Amino acid sequence: MKISVYDTIIPYVVIDDWFTDEELKSVWSEVNFYTHGQPKNKILRADETVVARENNKSLAESYRWYPCNYFHKDYTDISPLFRYSNKLKNKELHNSMAILYPWYNMFTSTNISNIMVSYYEEGDYYKPHHDMFMWTQLIWITKEPKEWTGGDFYVYPEEDKREKILYKNNRSVIFPSMMKHEVEPIKWKDKKPENGYGRYTISYFLYHEIERD
Repeated sequence: MKISVYDTIIPYVVIDDWFTDEELKSVWSEVNFYTHGQPKNKILRADETVVARENNKSLAESYRWYPCNYFHKDYTDISPLFRYSNKLKNKELHNSMAILYPWYNMFTSTNISNIMVSYYEEGDYYKPHHDMFMWTQLIWITKEPKEWTGGDFYVYPEEDKREKILYKNNRSVIFPSMMKHEVEPIKWKDKKPENGYGRYTISYFLYHEIERD
């Protein structure tokens, strides 16, 4: 992993090479299962899910899958995406983030995450919004050679200050969920490629769940 910490008013972290090569192969096996496991017209669009809205209109256009709908909680070890959520316990990552007081305290307080996979094709986007959790992790993957342009990511570490984070395959961004962020629309470079060659985002929404007896 290559970790860069940005100690801004609302901080964020950018990590390159989040998955190892072997992990990435496993992740693609699961993502391809979602992409090709059902007719495309049966895959959920963002507007059909819990999504940020303005005037009751979805701020996002993309396809979505929720791994928890495919794996019973007793069998989540089958899913690479569930297994690799443990990478958030990485010691090097925590050592790097420890300077982000008091935000780091909130990060270490999380003990559970929801997982979502988003897929963007021509014209898909996510307008500025924030998430309703404690911390958010995004991991970006795309099949290579990359068949699209655009799709870059913006964070708002201050209300009126926008910072661009270039899209890079196997790059992760971690930030407090309250921070506003957005995804630019994507555009095919040439003719539309076969299904699955768009922009994927794996999202982990982190929060704290009180343990009950």
